[in-house]
Amino acid sequence: MNGRRYRIIPCTAEVLVSLCKPGPPRLLQVTENPLPEDAQVVRATYSAERDIVLVVIESESFKPVNEGDVIPWLPSPVLSATPLIVENP
Repeated sequence: MNGRRYRIIPCTAEVLVSLCKPGPPRLLQVTENPLPEDAQVVRATYSAERDIVLVVIESESFKPVNEGDVIPWLPSPVLSATPLIVENP
């Protein structure tokens, strides 16, 4: 198999907006469905039909997808945000 090692992850507008809002510093941690360490963004496109951004990623850990085949979807990574508390010494 000589195909690309692609997968698609969906990203809602709510997630994108929450990552861009001002506020206290937060520590974001993936609590479910982490991506592989070597995952690289190939491209992203907006799906008006689903009202989400589809992000195509590539990783050596994915099985190849042949040209013309449907790229499999991955479950969205789940992030939890923990406020960072800085204490004065």
